[in-house]
Amino acid sequence: MPNADSAAVMQAAGLDPEQIHNLGFPVPELLHGQIPALAPPDLAAGHAPRVLYIINSGTQHAESTARRLLAEEDWEITCAVGRDHTLRQRLQKLAAGRRTPAVILGWTDQIPRLLLTHHVLVSKAGGATTQEAIAARCPMIVNQIVPGQEEGNYELLRRHGIGAHAPTPDAIITALRTAFAQRGAVWTDWRRALEPLARPHAAHDIARHVLGATHASCTSAVTPALCHVIRDKGLETGAKIAPEETGARSGREIFYHG
Repeated sequence: MPNADSAAVMQAAGLDPEQIHNLGFPVPELLHGQIPALAPPDLAAGHAPRVLYIINSGTQHAESTARRLLAEEDWEITCAVGRDHTLRQRLQKLAAGRRTPAVILGWTDQIPRLLLTHHVLVSKAGGATTQEAIAARCPMIVNQIVPGQEEGNYELLRRHGIGAHAPTPDAIITALRTAFAQRGAVWTDWRRALEPLARPHAAHDIARHVLGATHASCTSAVTPALCHVIRDKGLETGAKIAPEETGARSGREIFYHG
């Protein structure tokens, strides 16, 4: 399970608690460590807020929201517009004359880095996006919720007092102004509320759990038949297993480490 809230739902639905493993949601490697150089600047010290706006396919009010954000000249704005090259060109023209920095990106694989360096993410409540924002401790202003899975993603944030649901450009700007007022007092509360939810090492934890459950590791690639060999023969640690017993394509012997 990605978090304790989801685990509780599954347990309430009747799943055996011993079959529920609250290990988090796997996120990119960059989010595993808190890198001081990538932290957003200190709002309490008077630095400008940084807002990341991700425009997804089907995002409502995309251009009008971007225009409203770019009109806030006291904020540093980054817009990721995906593969909409025409929109990117229009927004770049708007951003060119701003007093504070604004970056208009197309498709990018730098979202984890951007989440670490910005104070707030404005985006729809997609599963991976929400979980990566949590791992980066970057509060979200959710501007769109697709019925179904995304409702649960926003509910997790709402239940823990993080961010806001703002479905219109006006509501987004209002939520951001509230967060950044008094040198980021509300934003600081949101950031603090993310701490117990953040599981940046989830990918490693899940891998360790899976490997521990198999009770075996090998020195070369094998088919799943290895597990049956180990179980059926009751092999001790350090035992040699012939490749023909496992279906391995390598001709080398395999050592069971237990």
